[in-house]
Amino acid sequence: MLALAFAASEALVIHFDFRNEGQILTLSEIPLAVGLVFCAPFGLLIASLLGSGTVALRRRQPPSKAIFNLANQALTTAAAIVAFHLALGRSSPVAARGWLAVLAAILAADAVSYGCVVVVIWLTAGRPRLDAILQLLLAAAVVVATNSTLALLAICVLWVNLVSAWLLIIVGAVFGVGYRAHAALRRRYANLDVLYGFTRSLSAASTESTDVETVILTEAMHMLRAEEAELAIVVPGGFIIVSASGDDRPVRRNAQEACGLIRTVLERNQAMVIPRDRRENPLAGLLEERHWRDALATPVAGEGGPAGALLVANRLGSNTTFDVDDLRLFEALANHASVALRNDQLLDRLRQQALAREHQATHDALTGLANRTLFGERVDAACESCSPDGMVTVLLMDLDQFKEVNDTLGHHTGDTLLRETANRLVKVVGTRGLVARLGGDEFAVVLPGTRSVLESVSIAAEIRSAIEQPLAIEDLVLEVPVSIGVAMAPQHGTDAWTLLQRADVAMYAAKASRSGVEVYAAERDSYSPRRLALVSELRQAIETGEISVFYQPKANLPGGQVFGVEALARWFSPRHGMVPPDEFIPLAEQSGLIRPLTLLVMTTALEQVAAWRRRGIELSIAINLSARSLLDVAMADDVQNLIRRAGVPASAVTLELTESSVMADPGRSLVVWNALAAIGVQLSIDDFGTGYS
Repeated sequence: MLALAFAASEALVIHFDFRNEGQILTLSEIPLAVGLVFCAPFGLLIASLLGSGTVALRRRQPPSKAIFNLANQALTTAAAIVAFHLALGRSSPVAARGWLAVLAAILAADAVSYGCVVVVIWLTAGRPRLDAILQLLLAAAVVVATNSTLALLAICVLWVNLVSAWLLIIVGAVFGVGYRAHAALRRRYANLDVLYGFTRSLSAASTESTDVETVILTEAMHMLRAEEAELAIVVPGGFIIVSASGDDRPVRRNAQEACGLIRTVLERNQAMVIPRDRRENPLAGLLEERHWRDALATPVAGEGGPAGALLVANRLGSNTTFDVDDLRLFEALANHASVALRNDQLLDRLRQQALAREHQATHDALTGLANRTLFGERVDAACESCSPDGMVTVLLMDLDQFKEVNDTLGHHTGDTLLRETANRLVKVVGTRGLVARLGGDEFAVVLPGTRSVLESVSIAAEIRSAIEQPLAIEDLVLEVPVSIGVAMAPQHGTDAWTLLQRADVAMYAAKASRSGVEVYAAERDSYSPRRLALVSELRQAIETGEISVFYQPKANLPGGQVFGVEALARWFSPRHGMVPPDEFIPLAEQSGLIRPLTLLVMTTALEQVAAWRRRGIELSIAINLSARSLLDVAMADDVQNLIRRAGVPASAVTLELTESSVMADPGRSLVVWNALAAIGVQLSIDDFGTGYS
């Protein structure tokens, strides 16, 4: 009966894994304690070996492990017998000293047992970590305390009445059933927790562009405590097979055939469990092909059927194997894996679409070159990483006769010309820089790491020579000149916007001089920082009265008599001092401030003439109009209203216009000219003969 008790305690075990090796905690302390009190030492030793040996045979343990377990059982039983009899002396086993003797015997047995286990692990798997040993001892201490209490209770009951043993059997059975129920429930909760962790890992893999197959295999091995995992995906002509083992990175390969287990799972389209040591299982032969001990396999669902199969093999440790509960968890894992794989394929398509859209957003559709956005980013990056003794050169160019080609020969020919220009640019520039099409016939090149102005101009001349080579399009041979502007960082600017703007100034200088290539010069730049600042300050100057009107006398030469004056606008800027008219008048024309400036000068001048006339000084007034004023159809009404308000005769007012402004748009100017003449003012032309009239 004691041997049966030992066998039962060995069958009801707590499984755990330590360093990839399966270990067990048993309830053998209970029959050991009972045997110490009620059985002779030699009989107890025989009973413990019979019980343990029976379980070892049933489990079909490897010979080395079975011998170790039997030797360990004999050693621990002997240690318990010695400790018990030394501690008990002549006292009663059910007295206080007897209880201490039983406890001492159990502690001695467990100390020997766990000591042997740690030594074997040390010899076979390397030095164990201290935290792992402490965790093992903590779990063992809880079991020992529980078993010792139950053992002492059993001894007391049997000491009083041997017939009461059946009560202990009931308590033990209830305890065993309760333990198994608790273990099963705990395992279900653990499985839910691991499944949640698995889905979270898959979600993270999808969003972080991690290899989803790697996550599936590594998590499957971890969750099911398996040595190997494999994912086979069905593709035209065969399979893509991803295999993982231990901590190694999964290996991907293409294969025309899969192993027999995968083929069987796909044919049946159902999950399968092949446990260890079940040779009567008709599927056991499928393991021999791969030399696996046990395995779980399940199909991976696709849109129209199984898209592949997932399997794990070789449960860690020799005490446990895969069972039906593992299969349920594995099927749930496979369902999530199939969704993740489909989503990953969807994400791949979305990523490819996003990359295509990104390419479209940063490249020119006609030529495939970088566009303005990407070019600006590359220029800024080159400026930031430029060495102290290096330069970044920006070349801006356009085709001087592209509009004529487009208008005369059609857009098809124009597009062909642009593509060929792009090809020639890429070929000339090569790896030295980036070529971009900014729009229309405008191209740009950034050259990081140039060393001198001479080098930059030399590359620009090389580009110009390549582009201006004759180009045969159908039956035509075109020679299209190009103008190139050169700007360099850090001399001319340190960002893309500034360098492009200054290369544009240089390009128009190249057009005007017909030189083909020009380097930026500040004196040519109408958009210099001073001029930009003046535009902002000019608006304020008009509003606050900083613009003054001076009057230049007009006299008859014979008698020296002054008969009129000419109104001259002058600007005294608090920041810049005297700003000459030839600087701020063009600024006013370019910025749209010419109309309020003209009205300010005209109002001030007419009021001054009226004041002189009230004092008896009869003088006429001459006021200059800009070219923009001649294109303003409201100018005549403004002049008439100001003259009426000042009370000055229209005949006393002369409006002076430059010939170039009249000839810029004769048809439109004539409308304003006639309207002004109808008011009765005098009209005068300055710079006669310069506008080809």
